[in-house]
Amino acid sequence: MKRFHEGIVARAALAGLLALPLTASAAWFSMVSASEQLTAVNSKQFNGYQRTRLPDGSYAPETFSFGDGGEVGTVTGEPRDIFNDATMDVGFNQLAHDLAGPLARENYISATDPAHTKFLVMVYWGRTDGGTNFGKVTDSLTADWVDFHNAKLLGYDKEADVLSHFEADTFIGETFQDQILRNLHSAIYSELEVDRYFVILRAYSFPDAWRAHKMKLLWETRFSLSQRQHDFTQDVTNMAMSAAPYFGQDSYGLVKQPLIREGRVEIGDVTLVDYLSPPSAAAGLAGTWRGTTKATAHIVLHVDAEGGATFSMRRGVKPARLLVKGSDVTVTVPGWDVLFEGSMRGDTLQGSVSEYQSRARVTLERER
Repeated sequence: MKRFHEGIVARAALAGLLALPLTASAAWFSMVSASEQLTAVNSKQFNGYQRTRLPDGSYAPETFSFGDGGEVGTVTGEPRDIFNDATMDVGFNQLAHDLAGPLARENYISATDPAHTKFLVMVYWGRTDGGTNFGKVTDSLTADWVDFHNAKLLGYDKEADVLSHFEADTFIGETFQDQILRNLHSAIYSELEVDRYFVILRAYSFPDAWRAHKMKLLWETRFSLSQRQHDFTQDVTNMAMSAAPYFGQDSYGLVKQPLIREGRVEIGDVTLVDYLSPPSAAAGLAGTWRGTTKATAHIVLHVDAEGGATFSMRRGVKPARLLVKGSDVTVTVPGWDVLFEGSMRGDTLQGSVSEYQSRARVTLERER
């Protein structure tokens, strides 16, 4: 009964919000718009799969063929046409075309010869039925159940674990611990409670599927975007571009990526700024430097004998610029909002990586 009343209060609050003057409600929506531009990504590796890097730091090409997994139905079992969402009327062929570019960007190459195809990439897609769809979800207990299943579908693993705790308390009422957990995870739950567009890519061994009729999963990437103010047909490529650096990688849980949009850039007069250190200053950095922990192993700085450098993260590999002053090393990556600042001590670089206004300590070691 308590949760039923809480549901009524929440709906009354929403009704009050919608009754506000246009300027006030518009200001409220502007506060949540930033989160709605983030693509949620969860990617995992299976059965010992690892990508192979070439000497220049890029990934070796790997071939694949698409498989039609189909559109996934809603958790509540309602037919999709209740959404009245024409943007979901995209067929598999068009979706495969939209996804081929982001996959190629990460050196996954579409193949037509079964004898030379490594992966069968099954494609699943859909739109979740969020827990705040009041026409179908009538109480907060049901909303918890819907959020739990959507969390598993979308790759919100940690939130699914917490929501499973709520399910265990269904018949004894909400506990004080439940209330604390809700407060701690409220921002993430708000993402689950609205409808979200999603795509799931599951890459299986093509030779095993073709010859042995065995589905051996090698990697999986789930990515999603808030439905509100978006169009699945137009945004699915942007979603995939945001998720692409994690294709075939382990994201170690849920990550958020800015929605990448195709655009037009006009360049006026250009002034060159000398940011590169002379090769002699960078000579002591020659080699491949890699993160020392499992969570940072994807961070790699490669410096050649002439002072040229590349920097790689889960998003791929980019040319980098070095500034060396004594033992202090600064690495910038044009086109990425990434900055490494640290100090060299022998075969160790200790410092921090800044990305999209977040900063994390990292230690890089030179490979021998």
